[in-house]
Amino acid sequence: MSDKKEIKQKLVMIDTPLPIEDLELMNSTTFAVIGAAKDLDIELLDKVNDILKVLKSKGYKYNYANDSKDDLGNYVFTKYHLFTDIYLPFKGFNKENLVIDDEEMIPALIEPSIKAHKIAARAKFKKDKDEDGNLRYNLLNEYTKKFAARDIHLLLGGKCALKVKFMITYTTDDVESSLEKLDYNISGNATFPIRVATELGVPVFNLHKIGRIEDLKEFVNNL
Repeated sequence: MSDKKEIKQKLVMIDTPLPIEDLELMNSTTFAVIGAAKDLDIELLDKVNDILKVLKSKGYKYNYANDSKDDLGNYVFTKYHLFTDIYLPFKGFNKENLVIDDEEMIPALIEPSIKAHKIAARAKFKKDKDEDGNLRYNLLNEYTKKFAARDIHLLLGGKCALKVKFMITYTTDDVESSLEKLDYNISGNATFPIRVATELGVPVFNLHKIGRIEDLKEFVNNL
């Protein structure tokens, strides 16, 4: 409840959405992890850790969401935190779960930019306006808007200019693209990022899907 009170203090209203295809994006040495399932096993985590070691050796950064419901993302953070950028929907989000010895070591963006909101506004709806001519995005509650814009930063960085090289997810429906049937009841907080990653042409590896951990290993080795 306290989180929701805090985000109501600063309303976000945008004038026009910003289509992803209008962005000038550069490739980067970053990746994102956004999971929505909790049945992780030790064998899987051991394989993930081996992949993280390769990524560290190649200088890749991890864009982290600090979501207490994302066991895979939190696992990667504990193994990778010195190479991490943190993107939060608002100040104080899950503060009790974010244990950092030296906050200066890990850059954190605690309020999504207006540019991220504009991109989220276009990515979230097929039609920008409702039948009365109102921007649909502005009609969302502040909690939803801030999380959507945070997801944009996870995939495009703090200035919304550096596209992640790939995204790792873990959902029990095995979905990796918006061309498949996305169900929020299953994909949860990974639903919108998967949809945006599809628009960006960012490869998504759903580690719940048979064979994808091996595909990810091969992909990372070839970076």
